[in-house]
Amino acid sequence: MPRQRLILGGEAASWNFIEQIHASAPNCLIFNHYGPTEATVGVTTFAVDDKRASHRFPGRPLANTQIYLLDEQLQPLPIGVTGELYIGGASLERGYLNRHKVTSGTVYSQPLCRNRINCLWVRIRAYIKLVT
Repeated sequence: MPRQRLILGGEAASWNFIEQIHASAPNCLIFNHYGPTEATVGVTTFAVDDKRASHRFPGRPLANTQIYLLDEQLQPLPIGVTGELYIGGASLERGYLNRHKVTSGTVYSQPLCRNRINCLWVRIRAYIKLVT
């Protein structure tokens, strides 16, 4: 068991599991690392420090990653409004191999991208509400 930091990824950990970790390593900081298949790696993270930590999903984006909460017209939504999660950045896939129909409903060009590099959004199909 790590004594200083533990990063969890994959499936969501239960609070019971988090309490077991704290019992055996009380000073260990625990972080949740989120990354959908379309990103191939983790793209966000947040500290799990109490039972309310789940309200911080998806957490803060890691370097070279952007997260967006958008409406049906791909317009940004304010904090506190439920919308669909989109991810942008260097680690994203460019599409699904030989699955053009799936790609066309999932991968979008960012309309305001300035440098034309890493200008894709991936639709995650997760509905969330960002809170402060």
